[in-house]
Amino acid sequence: MRDVRAALIDRWLRINTCGSAVAPTSSAQGDAVFYEPTDYRLLQKYIKPLGLKGDDVVFDVGCGMGRTVCILARRTIRKCVGIEIDPLLAECARSNAVTLRGRRATIEIRLSDAAVADYSDGTVFWFNNPFGSKTMEATLERIEESLKVQPRRIQIAYVYPIHERVLWNCSWLRCVNRLRPLLYSTSQAVYWTNYFFASVGG
Repeated sequence: MRDVRAALIDRWLRINTCGSAVAPTSSAQGDAVFYEPTDYRLLQKYIKPLGLKGDDVVFDVGCGMGRTVCILARRTIRKCVGIEIDPLLAECARSNAVTLRGRRATIEIRLSDAAVADYSDGTVFWFNNPFGSKTMEATLERIEESLKVQPRRIQIAYVYPIHERVLWNCSWLRCVNRLRPLLYSTSQAVYWTNYFFASVGG
């Protein structure tokens, strides 16, 4: 039933994100996983706590075919960036960005290993269990490096947080919320932000 609903929503949005599982492209850390999009109903539930604003730049790290990117781009934010290591998935995400109905935000799909991507303009980072713990560690290090260059408040949403311990090991992050929808017993999302202190009188 969920697959049928997803296909109908895809059709209305003029996108295609319901493809069969795609074998993972090897990453530098060797821990890539199969592509699996988040259910549309869960997407709406999990996006809401972020309280997105017009100046937010949202990164979907491991964006696959771009379902989350497309849903985010229908909101009034500044930009959506999808990071995807697999060329075929990235090309599909680009095609979906072009045909998407009701797009409000700019969409940019970058073909890159998340462990070496540029996160310098990101304010919100979305992870839907995109890879293993090694790549998660490297990706968070890249985000932390960007914060040292450009201090700012960020948010992280981690769906199906299998490697949540990696975030707990980051002293610069703090967990602020956790959602476990009643009708989706195997799913949850955790939300994190950084310890950010804006300069005063500088």
